[in-house]
Amino acid sequence: MKSDCYIKEGIIFFLIITTITVFFASSLGLLIGYVFPKRGFFVGSLCIILIIVYSLYFLYIDPPVFSFNHIFGLFPGPLYDQIILIDQRILTFRLITVCWAILFLIILKLIHDYKFNFVGVGTVVLLILICLVLSVFKIYENDIGIKHSRDFIQNSFFKDTFETEHFLIYFPLDTKVSENIELIALDHEWQYAQLTDFLKVNSSKKIISYIYPDEKTRKRIIGAEATTIANPIHKEIHLVYYYFPHPVLKHELTHVLSSEFGTRFLKISPKVGLIEGLAVAADWNNSDGFNPHEWSLGMLKANNNLDIHNILGYGFWRASASKSYTLMGSFVRFLINKYGIEKFKTVYKKGEFDVYGKDLNTLIKEWEDYLYTIQIAEYVPAFSKHKFSRPSIFDDRCPRKSAYLADMGLSEFERGNYYGATTAFKEALKYNPTSNNILESLAYAYYFNRNFSALTEMFDNRTKASQITESIILNLIGTYHWTRGDAQKGKTIFSELKGRPLPIDIENEIGIKLDSIAKGQTQEEGIKKYYLTKDMLKRVSILENLTKKFPEYAVPYYLLGRLFFNKWEFDIAKNYLIRSEQLAMPTENLKLDNSRLLGISLYAGGQYDGAKQTFGKIYGRRKRGRFGSVAGEFIKRSEWSKIYSLNL
Repeated sequence: MKSDCYIKEGIIFFLIITTITVFFASSLGLLIGYVFPKRGFFVGSLCIILIIVYSLYFLYIDPPVFSFNHIFGLFPGPLYDQIILIDQRILTFRLITVCWAILFLIILKLIHDYKFNFVGVGTVVLLILICLVLSVFKIYENDIGIKHSRDFIQNSFFKDTFETEHFLIYFPLDTKVSENIELIALDHEWQYAQLTDFLKVNSSKKIISYIYPDEKTRKRIIGAEATTIANPIHKEIHLVYYYFPHPVLKHELTHVLSSEFGTRFLKISPKVGLIEGLAVAADWNNSDGFNPHEWSLGMLKANNNLDIHNILGYGFWRASASKSYTLMGSFVRFLINKYGIEKFKTVYKKGEFDVYGKDLNTLIKEWEDYLYTIQIAEYVPAFSKHKFSRPSIFDDRCPRKSAYLADMGLSEFERGNYYGATTAFKEALKYNPTSNNILESLAYAYYFNRNFSALTEMFDNRTKASQITESIILNLIGTYHWTRGDAQKGKTIFSELKGRPLPIDIENEIGIKLDSIAKGQTQEEGIKKYYLTKDMLKRVSILENLTKKFPEYAVPYYLLGRLFFNKWEFDIAKNYLIRSEQLAMPTENLKLDNSRLLGISLYAGGQYDGAKQTFGKIYGRRKRGRFGSVAGEFIKRSEWSKIYSLNL
C-alpha cells in the first residue's frame, strides 16, 4: 500500500496555486498600502472579498460549475468528480494572475516615480504591454476555456436545438443523439409528465437541456465529467446520453422542478440530504434489481448503521455517496407516501420536520419499522455489502490518485492495450486496495491479456474482495478453462456460481455458456470465440455465422440484438430480438431480458402497441425486481406516448 498519494502533483499544485496567490496578494497589498496608508487593511480585505464574490457571481449566473480565481486558484467542480488534472487552462489562468500581480507592481512604481517627477519610458511601455496581454486574455477567455458564458456555450458548442412543449434541447450534430433526438425529446416529456404528477408542480418556464457527446466534452465545457448536473436556479440540466432511456434524467429533472418550492435564491432545500433524497424518491430507480427501500433494508440486515441524522445536512457529503443517496431516498419516499407531498414540500423548503407534529427520531423509527415489513431475497445483504462498500471521498485513501490511475486503466482497456490497463489498475490498487471496481477491472484486464496465472493468484488472495467481486473473478477463471478446452472444469465452476448472488449480466452470461456446452461442440466453439474478443465487428461476424449454421439457436440472435441495441441501432436490434423471442432461450432471465430489449426497441421505433404488448408479457411473469419495474414503467410510457404523439 502506498501513502505518498499525489506528492509530485501536490508540489506542482502548491507552486501554481499557493505560491502565485501569495505573489498576487502581496503585490496587491503593496499597492493598496502605498495608496491607502491608513486604511490599507480595510481596502485590501474588501478587494479580496470582491475578487472572490466576482467568481461566485459567475458560478451563480452561468452554467459552468468550475471557477478560476486569483485568490483561491481553482474550484474544480463537483465533489464526486475525483480526478483533478493540471491542464493548460489552469496554467494559462495562473499566468494571467502573475500578469495582474506584475501590473500592480508597475502601477506602484509609476505612482512612486510620479511623486518624484520621474516616470521612465520603459515602465510605461511595460504597463501598456501588460494591459494588452490582459486585454487579449479577457477577450478570448471563453475560447481559452477559463470561463464559459451561457451564450457562448449555446452558440459555439451546440449546433442545433429541438423544442418541445416543456423543453429546449441543445444537442451536437452527427451523433447518435442527433439521429434519435425525437426519441430523446419524448424521454424528456415522459419524465416531466411523471414528475409533475408526483410533485404536484409545473415548471414556470421551459427547461433547458444540454446534451453533450461524451463526458470529457462536458468536463471541458462546464466542469462536470462523471457527475450529471442540474441547475435549479436557471432550470437547466446537463446530460450525456449513452443509453436510452437515460438512467438519471428523472433524478436531475426532480432537482429542477423542486425549485418551484425551494428556497428563494438558491431554489433548493437548506438540507443537502433532502435535496438528493427527493430526487432519489421521485426517480425510484430499481434497474439494478432493488429499489431504495430494499437496499436500505439490505444495509440494516448487513449491520450497516442507518444514521439519517448525520447525512441530513452537510454530513451527506461526509458519508459514502451510494449510502447517502439510497438511505435519504428511502426515507423521503416513506415520508411522502405516508404523509403526502404537500407536507414534504414544507419540510423541503424549511429543512425542519415540525409540520409532521413528530420529532425526527420518531419519524426515523417509523421508517425503520416500515422497512422491516418488506420481504427481500436472502442475497440482498450480500449485494448491499458490495454496493455500499466504498467509503466517502473524505475517508478514502488517495481517492484522486487511484481514480486517475483507474481512469487511465479503463482508457487503455478500451483501446485494447490490456497490458497497459493491467499496469494502471495494479498501481491504482496500491493506493486503494479495497476497491471492488478496480479489482474487477484488473481481473478483466488479466483475462483479455490471457494472464491466467495472475488471475488465479488474484482469486487465491481475494480477502479484500466482496462476495460479488469474488464471483465475477471466478466466472472469468471458469471462462478461461472453458475457452482453453476444459469444458468440464468450466462447467463445474459455472454450475457452482449459479448458487451464488450474481449481477444479472453475469448470471445471463453463465446461462449462455452452460447452454452452449450442452448444445454441442460447434455452437460451443462459436460462443467461446464471442467471449474471447471485445471487438464488435468480430463479434457480429461470429454470431452471424452461428445464425446461418444453426437458424433455430436463439442465443446468437439475442446477442446480436443486444450489440446493436447498445449502439442505438434499434431497428436492426428489433429484427434479431424478434427472432430470438420466437425461439427457446436457455433461462427465464435471458428470456425476460430479450423481451425487455425488444420492447424498448419497438418503443424507440414508435411501435407503442407492440411495446406495450411485449412488456405486458414480462409483467405477467415478473411484477417485481428489475424486469417487473421496467415492464410496469414502459407499459405506462407506451400508453402515454401513443396519446402524446397523436396530440402533436
